[in-house]
Amino acid sequence: TKEATQELLETYNQLGQELGADTLDVAEGAVDWLRQGYNQADTTELVKDSTILSKLALIDNAQATEYLTSALKGYKLEAQDAIGVIDQLVSIDLEASTSAGDMAEAMSRTANMARTTGFEMNELLGAIATVSEVTQNSASTVGNSMKTLLSRMSNVKAGVEDFDGESLNDVEKTLNRVGIALGDNQG
Repeated sequence: TKEATQELLETYNQLGQELGADTLDVAEGAVDWLRQGYNQADTTELVKDSTILSKLALIDNAQATEYLTSALKGYKLEAQDAIGVIDQLVSIDLEASTSAGDMAEAMSRTANMARTTGFEMNELLGAIATVSEVTQNSASTVGNSMKTLLSRMSNVKAGVEDFDGESLNDVEKTLNRVGIALGDNQG
């Protein structure tokens, strides 16, 4: 109804004022979350969380919503877990020379693969932060490389063959072919 819509906009306006965001940004974020099938209560909380992430990670609301969606869906988390994801991103941001926004972007590219290969979110974020810090590559490059690495790891477990038909289970032999030795003459 018109009254319900007006009440909802007032809620979004108040939330925007509390978080230093535009009412339009909050409303657009709500539409994104509602389209994903979340109920009104979860949507209000998720809009708040994505706005917090956008402010702390210095990214726009649409990106924050996209990154949080990927984390929640990739790790099969509930709406109330979103703030915990943000806590992890911001905690690492404060300790590493990589931003919460970059880590969120990299994680968005690999969250589902990481979960299916058994990487917990904190392990994935630690690996992303380390690779980002050392290489100073873009978030998309780090995320794609982590996804490729995890994919290769899952292939090793599955007994898949590499491009030359060599079994990936024979990791040492495969690495030796490209000049990487896992041991020396003393083991």
